Amino acid sequence: MRSRILIVDDNPMNLAIMEEVLGDDYDILLAESGEAALEFASGFRPDLILLDIMMPGIDGYETCRRLRADIGLGLSKIILVSAKAMLSERLQGYETGADDYITKPFDPSELLAKVRVFLRLKRTEEMDALKSDLLGLLSHEIRTPLVGIQGCLDALQVSDSLTAEEKSDWIEMGNLSYKRLEALVKKTQMLCELRAQNIPLKPDEISAQQLVTSIAQEVQGDAGASIVVDETIDPDLTILADDHYTRIALRAIVENATRHSPAPGSVRLEAEADVRQARIRVVDAGAGIAADRHEAVFQPFAIQDVDHHSKGHGLSLAVARAIMRNQGGDIELADNPGGGCQFTLIALAEPDVARV
Repeated sequence: MRSRILIVDDNPMNLAIMEEVLGDDYDILLAESGEAALEFASGFRPDLILLDIMMPGIDGYETCRRLRADIGLGLSKIILVSAKAMLSERLQGYETGADDYITKPFDPSELLAKVRVFLRLKRTEEMDALKSDLLGLLSHEIRTPLVGIQGCLDALQVSDSLTAEEKSDWIEMGNLSYKRLEALVKKTQMLCELRAQNIPLKPDEISAQQLVTSIAQEVQGDAGASIVVDETIDPDLTILADDHYTRIALRAIVENATRHSPAPGSVRLEAEADVRQARIRVVDAGAGIAADRHEAVFQPFAIQDVDHHSKGHGLSLAVARAIMRNQGGDIELADNPGGGCQFTLIALAEPDVARV
């Protein structure tokens, strides 16, 4: 997965130079003002931001301060790139939340070296944060299934006083506790591997219509949910993605939608494409989520803090987003105009069949 860099400068020539230096190795988005940077950042989610200071409107210092206040950009690295070279000016940049400072005119090799260093640092910090969350979660959440398993074993130790049916019930309860613990460990391990980019994803041509239909049938069968597939999905719409892991991602979204829709869990699945991307939308009829908490849904181990989506640990949605981002796509969340939430799985579209 290519790292994303947002370059902010009011000078088109400076933008062109930095894009030329970095464009071969990273996904680049250009912004010519602080206002544009703030508008683009939440959707683009850059791993690193190269930020000019002297710009019309809000300057780089204020832009940096506002970017740092965005919870979704908490680990994004910010490097100020400016002709302001005095120590007091550099210190002011650090006080607003910048990670480093490059003085114009800069050497392209130095810029590229610093970008690589801070992208490695961001990846390390992400893994450290995930490990810390994991340790905290395990110390708390494994207690319930372990207590369940221990209780079943204690009951079976006095099996002479139990009927065959009672023994069977205790064994089943123990199995359920074990499966809960196993699922937690497997999802956490997968998320760690995806974040470290240690899982090779093999792109394949997948029929969007067949993918959506099969996942709808699976989830509907397991949950008894009411899932409607849009009949206008183009049968020729093909996405380029890893079939196995993309199914895991889409199933996680659909299962989440069915859990949080009023019984019997009415959910609608739609798909469309433009020149480059295909979008599969999963629309539920639940209570919705406040806009300022949309990003929290995708944060591992934090989902219990989000109203309405309070079941589980957030691992499934975090895994789903990591799967799609690792193959050039994404998962986005928005309010549905008719009520409820709309999750959108974004994947690369096969060029010959993508629709403008």
